[in-house]
Amino acid sequence: RLLWVKGDPGKGKTMLLCGIINKLHSSLPRTGLLSYFFCQATDSRINSATAVLRGLLYMLVKQQPSLA
Repeated sequence: RLLWVKGDPGKGKTMLLCGIINKLHSSLPRTGLLSYFFCQATDSRINSATAVLRGLLYMLVKQQPSLA
């Protein structure tokens, strides 16, 4: 599943998503995996599709080393 949250600066997107991530993480079974990535519009290193994919893959491999 994919959740994309977009809005103006200072509207609480990050705090909302931190709460959602915490809730999802606590409700997952022990073997479940959860990956997320926060883009930053002002940082060109982390606001591209490549950066998102790299970040998501990194989180998955870190949680499940056998994927490497």
